[in-house]
Amino acid sequence: MKLNQLNNNRGFTLIEAIAILVIAGFLSALAIASFDGKNSDLFSVEATLKNHIRYAQSKSMFSDTGIWGICIDANSETYWLAREQSGVVAWTSITKPFGADASDMMDAQGRMNTNMMNVAIDSVSAGNSLILLFDNMGIPFYTASTGSITINGPLMDNGSLTRATSDIRIVLMDNSTYDGNTRTITVTHETGFVP
Repeated sequence: MKLNQLNNNRGFTLIEAIAILVIAGFLSALAIASFDGKNSDLFSVEATLKNHIRYAQSKSMFSDTGIWGICIDANSETYWLAREQSGVVAWTSITKPFGADASDMMDAQGRMNTNMMNVAIDSVSAGNSLILLFDNMGIPFYTASTGSITINGPLMDNGSLTRATSDIRIVLMDNSTYDGNTRTITVTHETGFVP
């Protein structure tokens, strides 16, 4: 009896292996069918906004064109690049982000309108409006004001700007008929890093 049990350890038969492959294929087909791109716009807007924030930080750190940042208006679901011109960063001054002309999100004013992709800027940790600027070391400074900021030398805490002492969070929400999923973009307070 023991000799018979030892000879019975053969592994899988061909039929068992085929059955496992059929079941795995069926489960894969179900998983792929359940993802029909419902949140692809949300992920696309998130990636685009992250890249534009990184671009603004990079321009501030590695160019001679002054201080760069991004303006976000959660009320109108829009954002655009901001840059220093003659010592002033103006809320009303719009610099189109790279790739904006080819984007489905660009509105008539040259702003990136996330609502055109059925994505809402649900909240910003600094308020409904935000001017986020980076100094030459990439450190983020911000204001919730929608006015102009006069820059005399390096960025610093003053009446119009605050150095970020906690992470800045931008929450995007799927604004379509789907399930209201959200994605949070975090700008790290000490480095300006956007994971």
